[in-house]
Amino acid sequence: AVLGFVQEIGQRYGKFPAFKGISFNMYASCMPWFGSIHSGYDDTCIRLFEEETGIKVPVDPKAPDRFSRRYGFLTYECRPSWVAWRCAKIRELFGKIHNTLATARPDLRVTVTLWCEPMILGLFGPVAASHQVYARSSMYDVYRDAGIDVSLYKDTPGLEIDIER
Repeated sequence: AVLGFVQEIGQRYGKFPAFKGISFNMYASCMPWFGSIHSGYDDTCIRLFEEETGIKVPVDPKAPDRFSRRYGFLTYECRPSWVAWRCAKIRELFGKIHNTLATARPDLRVTVTLWCEPMILGLFGPVAASHQVYARSSMYDVYRDAGIDVSLYKDTPGLEIDIER
């Protein structure tokens, strides 16, 4: 659905020189990413993770508490692999989004705009001293946990990261 939407935008507006591309404003609740380390434990994600990494998630796929048990295993037993896989999948999706838009005009850009303040409130709750820089996780780690490793976007012209400061 996202690729179809991007294709339509490119077809409609790509012919206009003033149109330079699209931006995805990434808040915790927005798609197309996980938004936080607390989401993405559905049956489809787990099946793909197991197939693509070879790591077996030792939770009965029919268990009523499978989502929380997956979370426990993936975030405590193999977090680096889990987070890296999630980031690779989201980067793959944004690559497809960029390629889809570029079919309308090769110079069009896809910008992934990351917002600090809305993310902090969305993930950590009301403003508190614990939200201050150095008292909480770095924004780089917050974004990685949510599915965006900014280092994966550095070598693709037309696919860029913009971080609110």
